[in-house]
Amino acid sequence: MVEWSPRVADTSWLYALYDETDAHHGEAVGELARPAPIVLAGEVVVEALGLWRHRLGRQAARTCFADIRSRPNVEMVHETDAHDAAKLVGEVRGSFVDAVVLWHCRRLGIPPLTYDQRLANLAAPAERSAQQR
Repeated sequence: MVEWSPRVADTSWLYALYDETDAHHGEAVGELARPAPIVLAGEVVVEALGLWRHRLGRQAARTCFADIRSRPNVEMVHETDAHDAAKLVGEVRGSFVDAVVLWHCRRLGIPPLTYDQRLANLAAPAERSAQQR
C-alpha cells in the first residue's frame, strides 16, 4: 500500500489545477486525486483568485474557489505568522506568498506542492528534517 504524505500547496499548483491550458494542468489534477492531505494557506488562495479572475474571468474564479473549498483532502489554514513569513522573503527571492508557503513547509516539516523548482529546493531541508524524526 502506498502512503501519501501531506504537502503545502503553492499558487503554481493551485492555478494549474483549474487552467486547462496550463502546462501542468494534467499533473495538478492527478495530484488532487491522491488521497494525501493538501494544506492550503489563505494567502495562496488570494493570489490564485487574482490570477483566475484576470486570466479566466470572474465567474471562473468563483467556481474554482468553490470547488477547492469543497475538496475533503484540502485543509485551508489561516494561521500564518506574517512577521516570521516576511523574514523569509529575502531567502525565497520571490513574493510574500512564496515565503508563506515556505513558512508552512518548515512549520509542518512537509514539502510543497509546487511547480516552482526554486521553492521546492528551499523547502527540501524541512522535509528531510521531518523524515529524520
